[in-house]
Amino acid sequence: MRVGIVLLLGPGEREISRTIDLLKSLIRHEERHANQIGLCVINDGNRRIDLLRPFLANLPLSVVIPNPIAGAMTVCDRQCAGVLEAFRYFNERSSDLAFVLKVDTDSLFIGPFVEALDGFFAANQRVGSVGSYFHEPDGVSRLSDLEDDWGPRMRHVHRKSLLRTLLVGLFRRDSRALSRHLRRREAFELALANGYRYGHHVQGGGVAYSGQLLRASTFRPFSSDPLLFAGSYLGDDSVTSMLVMAAGFELRDLNGDNEPFGVWFSKPRWTAEELLESGRSILHSIKDSNINVERELRTRLLGIPSAVGSAIAGEVETR
Repeated sequence: MRVGIVLLLGPGEREISRTIDLLKSLIRHEERHANQIGLCVINDGNRRIDLLRPFLANLPLSVVIPNPIAGAMTVCDRQCAGVLEAFRYFNERSSDLAFVLKVDTDSLFIGPFVEALDGFFAANQRVGSVGSYFHEPDGVSRLSDLEDDWGPRMRHVHRKSLLRTLLVGLFRRDSRALSRHLRRREAFELALANGYRYGHHVQGGGVAYSGQLLRASTFRPFSSDPLLFAGSYLGDDSVTSMLVMAAGFELRDLNGDNEPFGVWFSKPRWTAEELLESGRSILHSIKDSNINVERELRTRLLGIPSAVGSAIAGEVETR
């Protein structure tokens, strides 16, 4: 296994059809690396997971793992636990990963990316995570989102009182509430000492983490417990970026022209043609409340009919 990919699969109706598009696009652009890609699907209670089996068969190293807190707490808590569970999975099974890429079901591949990311991390060994950090692919700043939205939430978790933590832990029957509280606080203190600013993170719709980071002794103590931030109501990207800096690594943008990431928080502000001509490979977020609009955009990006809004394995998607 040379490359890890983390996919968080939620329980929603469109999650399966979007994932089919994602897997088709992955195989199309990285077929020659299929035997080196370990895809870890973290399933948050989706009961139609079997519909993905024919597509997962194209990736021999793929695995489906239940989310450690599937159906419990908030979506943010489950996503954070899912990513940390995937990190633990990869660390236990591979010692030579070049990188791990985390994507969502509304991400899409429109070009190859393995060699570009492999080369980037080999040349920048102190960079732990890349994607859309300070700005989106069209240059729009993300600072207000980072500091005004997620900043106060991260600061609140850092400064949460021990008494409150223990009371909540007692209610949830968490025997490790104290040790987790101390470990979270340690991570924040280390990150701040390394220049971290509350809320700063690489956008999680498509983000890569270096293998060097995952193997680092400064990172593994924080990434080995999937429930470390359970109940904190924090997004996985906010937490993992903070942990990257706690481990002494850097965050970086890698979303310019002819760079891998075309990741926006919401729908890209470019047309399908502009996206295809931009030289980017990993897109987010390719979805729309109007299923016909979403299907048309996906079909143009894929070059083949999208699974969204169509019959899947004899079942018709209704939402």
